[in-house]
Amino acid sequence: MEYQLEHQEITTQKHPLRLKLLVDNLQSPANYGMMIRMAEAMGVEEIIFLSDQFSELTSKMKRSSRAAEKNLNVRFVQDLISEIEVLKKEDFEIIGLEYTSESKDITKLEFNQKAKALICGNEAFGISPELIKESDYCVHLPMYGKNTSMNVVMATSIALWEMIH
Repeated sequence: MEYQLEHQEITTQKHPLRLKLLVDNLQSPANYGMMIRMAEAMGVEEIIFLSDQFSELTSKMKRSSRAAEKNLNVRFVQDLISEIEVLKKEDFEIIGLEYTSESKDITKLEFNQKAKALICGNEAFGISPELIKESDYCVHLPMYGKNTSMNVVMATSIALWEMIH
């Protein structure tokens, strides 16, 4: 008979893509924690938060992350553009997750094995115009309802899934 596996019974694989996640000024501590938990599950090696409010993980963030912060590098920075400049020198492709006048439907793309950094944005305003300009290109998720946005953690999860499969 089929039964639900316990965590220790599950084996995971590592995908070959080098992934970093850049996060532009989230507001909700719960979203920080859920972003970390999701990023770790998707095999992201580092998550870099730009934040006006936080400089380290709070207890609420840690509760939401379910200890995932122990399995990937998590940093808080004051300047994402400097981080992007470093990543570009390390030959990372910089991809913004944002609907723009020129964004590409992520489901129509094939991602090569080049290292990638995905930028996702604030819950209310998305990615700042400065970070859109620093992106090599932007991608969007096709939407089918009247609502044209979704929670940043959900959208980032779908985007990362598309990128690694």
